[in-house]
Amino acid sequence: MDRNESKILIVEDEIIVAMEMESLLQSNGFSVVGKAHSSEKAVDTAIAYKPNIILMDINIKGEFDGIDTCKKILNHLNAKIIFVSAYNDEETHIRIDAIQPHYFLPKPYSEKELIDIISSI
Repeated sequence: MDRNESKILIVEDEIIVAMEMESLLQSNGFSVVGKAHSSEKAVDTAIAYKPNIILMDINIKGEFDGIDTCKKILNHLNAKIIFVSAYNDEETHIRIDAIQPHYFLPKPYSEKELIDIISSI
């Protein structure tokens, strides 16, 4: 996918982390269509802006965690999911694998890793 074709949604409950991620992506030529800090906002934003890439934290605010939020979003649109999370235990990976994400990027990550993963889509 060409960087100019990217429409990325960032779902991250730590506002500063989300802003840093957005700045990094935009400075590398990617388009960020929205940021969300909760499950409800993530679903609403995804339906409204139809991103083709979603960077999803697992521990987010709201009624659902990031995994269940992705399930709800994927009922409405087809997007590549990249989980970005510190939750790296076996139970979490079993739940993640059930929705077949594009990638799991454990926190902390390097900026280069994030850019390389998104560039490979």
